[in-house]
Amino acid sequence: MAGCQAYGCHNRLGKIKGKSFFRIPDPSKKGGNKRDTKKWLDNIGITCPVNEFKFGKNKVVCEDHFEKTCFERDLQAELLNYSQKRKLLKPGSVPTLVLGTAKTHRATENAKTHRQKTQKHTRRQKMQRHTHGDRKCKDTGGDRKHK
Repeated sequence: MAGCQAYGCHNRLGKIKGKSFFRIPDPSKKGGNKRDTKKWLDNIGITCPVNEFKFGKNKVVCEDHFEKTCFERDLQAELLNYSQKRKLLKPGSVPTLVLGTAKTHRATENAKTHRQKTQKHTRRQKMQRHTHGDRKCKDTGGDRKHK
């Protein structure tokens, strides 16, 4: 089952009735644009290069990550007073919203902060693995000092 690819989002296709999902644009397909695809990936927190990303029908982003101005109005639905089945994105729209716990944040700021925290956490874990007190470290052949 397809799920929203935005960092920290747990929305799944088919679980929430009435929620629209949009495929991440594939630059190799007709009308695709590598620059726009890179914006999409950066804004939803995916750090791999565009040429390494695996595109497919299950690589989607939910409507929660787009500003209201990114959607086309369905005038027919408004005039006939019925709800629109599926929201439509305006051409060139890019996900810019990442859902936070307290408020909505701009995606680029959130992705950058996440990468910094992850790098710090990884460095801390590596240091903890090599801190053994008075015991000898197996990884360095008995030296307690690490480079």
